[in-house]
Amino acid sequence: MDTVFHFYADPDKAGIEQGSIDYNRTFPARHTMVRDGFNKPTGDAVGNCVLPPAPSPPTDKNAFIDDCEAIAKQRQATDRCICPPAAIAKAKGGTACPPASKQAACKDLQDVDLAGAILKRIYGEQALKGGRATVAEGDVKAFDQRLVFSTFSDIPYNDLQNASMAREGYVFIPQSCKEGRKCKLHVAFHGCLQGGTTDRRSGHSGNLFSKFAGYNEWAQANDIIVVYPQVQVRNGSLQNPPVNPQGCWDWWGQYYTHEAYHTQGGKQIKAVAQMINILAGGQKVLQVPAK
Repeated sequence: MDTVFHFYADPDKAGIEQGSIDYNRTFPARHTMVRDGFNKPTGDAVGNCVLPPAPSPPTDKNAFIDDCEAIAKQRQATDRCICPPAAIAKAKGGTACPPASKQAACKDLQDVDLAGAILKRIYGEQALKGGRATVAEGDVKAFDQRLVFSTFSDIPYNDLQNASMAREGYVFIPQSCKEGRKCKLHVAFHGCLQGGTTDRRSGHSGNLFSKFAGYNEWAQANDIIVVYPQVQVRNGSLQNPPVNPQGCWDWWGQYYTHEAYHTQGGKQIKAVAQMINILAGGQKVLQVPAK
């Protein structure tokens, strides 16, 4: 993760503007989408935060979405992040709270609602002043991703498969946005092994990340549409690509969507751009190159 941060932040690499990227390095989360207990579903669709050296759940039962609220609270108490009123602190000799050596850790412990931290970073605190509202998982709707490819491809099903994208993507639209209120649009990208049909609970279907990553609750209360484009595992070969055994978005370009993967001509990038155009009422908000 240190290497990833330096890739984005260093001036001789991606050179992201200082202050435009946050790095929470004091909370030792595993490879997971960290969230808290707000509107957490019953059952095991969302895991509990498993920290080293405890073993991770088996891959076939791991949604890579974990509720870390309890562990964050334990750490807040241990690191003296929960400060008494100023009068009490003064009576005790004015001891700094939290201690200077723990201030960074205490700040990071407030961001175990990762979706909220991401949205606040992008849109600002004021844009999320509505807080969070509960969302029923059935309010997340599926759409056929072939329709996205059909606007710039004569063979949308083949191109969808070649881009390692799943048959269905998902979108959450708050009622206020359906009724005509002007809303923001946020694209939420899942991690490896989180795409496609992952909800295997009895009587359920669809994708766990789109339901429970934590974005929808903020979106509901703050007029934000969230679209969840989906990639899935494709066990191809060099002769019959794509090769994507972990179901990752293409961030390397080899034997997959090739050298244009990170450009406007990249297969996945074009698909997401067209999703944005469709959700914007068919406007050409983003230019989508022809095939």
